[in-house]
Amino acid sequence: HHDTLRARFQPGPDGWQQVIAQPDEAAPIVTYIDISGLPAKEREIAMMTEAARLQQSLDLATGPLVRTVLFELGENKPHYLLLIVHHLVADGAAFAIVAEDIATTYQQLACGEPVLLPSKTTSTRQWAEAVHAYACSAEFQQQLGGWLALPWDQAGPLPSDHPENRAQNRMGSHNVEAVLFNSEETERFLKEIPR
Repeated sequence: HHDTLRARFQPGPDGWQQVIAQPDEAAPIVTYIDISGLPAKEREIAMMTEAARLQQSLDLATGPLVRTVLFELGENKPHYLLLIVHHLVADGAAFAIVAEDIATTYQQLACGEPVLLPSKTTSTRQWAEAVHAYACSAEFQQQLGGWLALPWDQAGPLPSDHPENRAQNRMGSHNVEAVLFNSEETERFLKEIPR
């Protein structure tokens, strides 16, 4: 439904190119994992391990840049839905739209109704063309001189964990923090805060 979620990024002779895969070309992005047979402590570890694995599986060139996993915890226990979206294709506001579409889809299916999402809005192509047109506009060209005249050579490097040895700042030295939110917090983070 959202073109950008099917984006692929490939290096070319003129730099990186964005391509939008057709819906039938996009790799499956939903995984179902039954961890109901695990002890409670091991379930959380299994969810975090799978989340890290799926996050690492996002592939800029071949996709997908979105992964969804539904964790089955057992009878009379809630399911957990994990949605992983690469920052290149969604920010907080866009993520809220996707979460709203998932909730709408869920409610329609739960009621036995056909899935009807809102009409698509501006396509990725239209947005990119509008940004390009603005970059070529007289208005933007007037502002460009002011931006280029700023003292960029006086800007220092971005802060890092290892300023004395910048080679140590790499993915292998990162840390993952996982937090589970209750339904009230989830509602607030996904719907209220982005607005």
